[in-house]
Amino acid sequence: MKKIFGNFNISYKFLILFSIIVATVVAILNRISLFNNTSFQDIAIYVDMWIIFAIFIIVNCKSVKEAIIKCFLFFLISQPLIYFVELIIDIFFRGMNFKDTFILYFRNYYIGSGWFFLTILTIPGSFIAYQIKKNNIFSSLILSIATSYLSIIGTKGLLNTIFNNFPYHLLNSSICLFMSFLFIFIILKNKKERMISLIITIIGVVIGCILFYCNYVFFETSKTIYFTDPIIIVDYKVENYDIVDVNITEAGSVVEINQKGYGNTKVVLIDNNKEEYVYFVESSKKYFYVE
Repeated sequence: MKKIFGNFNISYKFLILFSIIVATVVAILNRISLFNNTSFQDIAIYVDMWIIFAIFIIVNCKSVKEAIIKCFLFFLISQPLIYFVELIIDIFFRGMNFKDTFILYFRNYYIGSGWFFLTILTIPGSFIAYQIKKNNIFSSLILSIATSYLSIIGTKGLLNTIFNNFPYHLLNSSICLFMSFLFIFIILKNKKERMISLIITIIGVVIGCILFYCNYVFFETSKTIYFTDPIIIVDYKVENYDIVDVNITEAGSVVEINQKGYGNTKVVLIDNNKEEYVYFVESSKKYFYVE
């Protein structure tokens, strides 16, 4: 693992090939219905694994400039390519119209998902993240931002998997929690820096436990989603109407997703430009998640 995260030669040829392979695999997995609501599609929905990919690239760079260029290039290639491969699959295997689907995915990339904006943020983000290689207190604090986030997500997800939804999302949650601690020992070299990052990451574990407990004991059975101009929600589709119902209010600027039954389903909100916003719902007697 120390060789992979710190002593791995990432040439531009490897980086481009790696970006293409990752994007293609993610897009294909996200179009296999068998993998709905599992760890295999989490990478297409959440940023967890992309943080790990970014760290992999940055710690293997020799300079700040190289880190910025390569990290930016990775996301610039991989994210649009995911939408493009999904577009090809939807056209050839689902019979969707090319023009409408292309416009929809183009808007999702630039507006709906925010990945274009996040890709731009990799420029200052890579500059800051590169400081973790300097092996000082500042390095441990910067690394702790990533490790504490991964520990919070991993802990909360793992507890939810064990107590509520086993074995769904077990793999993704386990990887997040494992990598949050592994990064401390393979990137940082000094004992003091490791201890600082370790303490902050453990605090993240505690926060993850608290968040799980709050959701487990004091959960709401309704999720309200707010939209701002010029987005107006005009229609919706629900995969399973026995699990949730949807209510559009305030002239399309507020949408309520309400618990109706138990199980997993998907809600698709459609705005006035025919852009779709996809929400995954997990519903039981003990929790109601809409993400």
